[in-house]
Amino acid sequence: MATLAGNWVGGTANQLAMKEVYAVDDNMFAIMISVNVVFSALWMSFLLFCANHANAIDSKLKADNNGINKLVESINLRDKALSKFKLPIPTLSSYMAIFAVAFGVTGLAHFGADLLVPFFSHHYPQSEKLSFTSHFFWIVIIVTSVSIILSYTKVRRLERQGASKISSVLLYLLIATMGLKMDLTMINDFPIYFAIGFVWLGFHALLILIAGLIIKAPLAYMAISSQCCIGGAASSPIVAMAFNRHLAPVAVMFSVFGYAWANYMVWICAELMRMINQ
Repeated sequence: MATLAGNWVGGTANQLAMKEVYAVDDNMFAIMISVNVVFSALWMSFLLFCANHANAIDSKLKADNNGINKLVESINLRDKALSKFKLPIPTLSSYMAIFAVAFGVTGLAHFGADLLVPFFSHHYPQSEKLSFTSHFFWIVIIVTSVSIILSYTKVRRLERQGASKISSVLLYLLIATMGLKMDLTMINDFPIYFAIGFVWLGFHALLILIAGLIIKAPLAYMAISSQCCIGGAASSPIVAMAFNRHLAPVAVMFSVFGYAWANYMVWICAELMRMINQ
């Protein structure tokens, strides 16, 4: 369940991280991948259908569209301003810098994990219940934390050199690798997990709707925020563009934010589930 939470709070990378942290069996992981794929596809199809009737739904919900109209207008003006400037053409040195940062942070995470795991294992063996003695747990936490810190430094300029495009390629390779483990025929043997996925998604939809009604958010906001959780950066821009093409960058930004904080929130969620199970 932690792996499914990882995907439905952050994305595919978070799901794989939880698999390693909690040492999930490959057969069980294949079931949870299947649950995720089935419900993610159905939910995305539903949101795309709603996008065609956004104006009518917003009218019935009495949503306030002033905020989203201002957002679309500001993004449109920004795009026009940026179109006047030519972005630098990526060079070999820029690609080397991107990979140097990526592998450097990963190496730092491995080094930190090598120090922290023996420390907690020796001095605080009871912390094993919180995964503090898991090597991969510290790798995920350190990589996430250092990456957030670097986003406030000059390292963020690597985005102009195509850092996000390279990460997208690696993300799709990760998704493809995980997809190879999916087996939809398992629904016949383990229907309970698909029932849990249905209930889980039902609560998600209900909370999104309640929050949207309270703040009088337009359907676009509710759909994009939902898909950023259930789908992630790979599919949220598609839903965003179904409402307005200028909203795609917003969806990407929310999804990346979800990737970052999901590792912390899902770990808390998993530990709460473990407490209930005990």
